[in-house]
Amino acid sequence: MGVQHATAWSKAVRNAMLRGGAEYQKQRVLDRTGTNWNKNFLISADVGWRSIRQSASAGARSDLMDTERWGRRCMLQLQEAEYRNKPAATWAAEFLLREGESRECLGSWINSSAVHEAEKRRAKQVITCSFPCGKWLHRIGVRKSPGCELCKIERRKDMVSDDVLPLETVAHLQRAGCMGAHNRC
Repeated sequence: MGVQHATAWSKAVRNAMLRGGAEYQKQRVLDRTGTNWNKNFLISADVGWRSIRQSASAGARSDLMDTERWGRRCMLQLQEAEYRNKPAATWAAEFLLREGESRECLGSWINSSAVHEAEKRRAKQVITCSFPCGKWLHRIGVRKSPGCELCKIERRKDMVSDDVLPLETVAHLQRAGCMGAHNRC
């Protein structure tokens, strides 16, 4: 009695488990991009078959044999599609998996003690598409309408009908289309 036990897992083991979990999630997203690529390219166009033939001709070292490389290749091709209106998997996952997007810079900024916690939280919410804008609040049942409240106020000031409002999303608030947000900047 009174015996205390230290954890059997060292910090290195816990970090390896976190990395393994992250790799698993990354592979799930890349698998989903492959599925979405199949829906977009194999069903409708000859482009998909050409891409598969090209990869298959490389043999055992082809992208088809490496699920991560194949998923990345599918994601890139989906990103380059002219008629693209949805992400390869999710917008947040696509951003985090895209090469050369300064994730290291973003990570050091989030880990900096000079940055206030509220700013870090807002940045994480924007990246993960969980920023509490009107569309998100409507989806979780907190707000009646997903329409932009700032646009609604501006339209009422100008005595314009506010029956059809744009969705209040992060993208809407950040661009010049939201007159309410830009009039207050």
